[in-house]
Amino acid sequence: MSILSYLEVKKCQKKKKQIIERLSDIVSDLPDAKKERLLGVAEGMSIMKEAQEVDSEKKWGEINEQKSNDRSCGRIN
Repeated sequence: MSILSYLEVKKCQKKKKQIIERLSDIVSDLPDAKKERLLGVAEGMSIMKEAQEVDSEKKWGEINEQKSNDRSCGRIN
């Protein structure tokens, strides 16, 4: 890992830690109903992110499959 990559990782880790600490402070002051709503929103965001990743992987698989088919048909060198 290059020094630049290492520094980028450390910066991201520091940013994530700051976000978690800030959210922790905010959530501790919320009523239970708001905490549950926030948890639901976060879970929904996580589900959407996973779905987008699966969709992206599926699209890349389809693109690679099409390229493979094109090569076998002599369309791409």
